[in-house]
Amino acid sequence: MISLSSSVRTLVKVETYKVVPPNRGAMRTREGPTVNLNELIESGHFPKKYDPSRRIPNDVVDKLLKFIYSIPTSVNAQSTHYLVASTPESRSRIADHMGEGFDFNVPKVRDASHIIVLATRETLSNEYLDELHAKEVADGKFPTEALADQWQATVRMWIDLHRYDVKDLQHWMEKQTYLALGMSLMAAEELGINASPLEGFNSRILDAELGLRQKGFTATVLLVLGYRDEADFYARTPKSRLPMDRHFTFLK
Repeated sequence: MISLSSSVRTLVKVETYKVVPPNRGAMRTREGPTVNLNELIESGHFPKKYDPSRRIPNDVVDKLLKFIYSIPTSVNAQSTHYLVASTPESRSRIADHMGEGFDFNVPKVRDASHIIVLATRETLSNEYLDELHAKEVADGKFPTEALADQWQATVRMWIDLHRYDVKDLQHWMEKQTYLALGMSLMAAEELGINASPLEGFNSRILDAELGLRQKGFTATVLLVLGYRDEADFYARTPKSRLPMDRHFTFLK
């Protein structure tokens, strides 16, 4: 069995915000980390209801988008694209095209401050890989031409392994997207943003509305961003988990 390791990086398309490098000294709003892991252990739940009256400040959104833009990816494939819905009109485009049977997710989309559609490439063409490599060379990633050539050959080998041998290239790229999703959820928490991942939508319908398939992408998952409504009773309910020894095995 082939062991596949991966991390994530992506291209960001932002229509409303200019992404600027974050001010490192201003990242935290209080002393010490914002993410309180002890608190999450006891009561961390994804919001089920968002407060429609609250908006995420633009500078906070900028920080999150800059973080997402910097997320690493396996072989720097950059196979995920982000569509940012920050206005009621743009969120309605998503809410109105969730598809039949997914009405339960529509209020979250309408009431949240921002929605990010994480879309995954349908394939990785050799032309696209050449474009990535040319950008890496132009950015000075490789100290020598020999290392640049070696890296290019390694990338082609790895992508072709998924394309021809394992035959899971699109699924492998979706794994990259979900790794980006997980890192984005933690980054949102660090910035004091409540966030939820949503898979409950019809990708065929949403792809058509957003013109994704014509561009070689398909919607994989939605990232809902905003602030939890006080009426969300799940925020006050305890977690329910099987015993820890059912989840962890310590190897000897």
